[in-house]
Amino acid sequence: MIFRNVILLTFFLFIISCSEKTTYSGLILKDNFKELNFKTKSELTNFFGKPNYIDPIEKNFCYYSEKIIYKNLIKKKIVSRFILVASFDENDDIKSLQKFDLNNQNELKISKDTTQNNLIKKGIIENIFGGIGTQTSLPNTSN
Repeated sequence: MIFRNVILLTFFLFIISCSEKTTYSGLILKDNFKELNFKTKSELTNFFGKPNYIDPIEKNFCYYSEKIIYKNLIKKKIVSRFILVASFDENDDIKSLQKFDLNNQNELKISKDTTQNNLIKKGIIENIFGGIGTQTSLPNTSN
């Protein structure tokens, strides 16, 4: 009985690992966009729609699209990736348009800098046993 269940489980896992799954992240785009001839923010949003991310500091628009094909539980292949970053001047005209894809992904440098958290410094004992004991409640301001 156990041997039969192991055989069925192995067969089931084999069947699952043979199926191919395609996932999309961000925008679903059909073209590779070799030429992007947008002049204004409205032309860009009319074509791509609402951006995936708006930079809160510089107000840049970021569009992202990625297609991944999973062959099995372990093997995956990124088929396409497209990142578009648009910056604007004060008249909402496009100042610069940067396009990144799989061909130039090695040109991107990811920063290793981190922000220090000086508000909460815990000792080793508090890190280990921090969730044990009574919790202090916040004062209730409503009467």
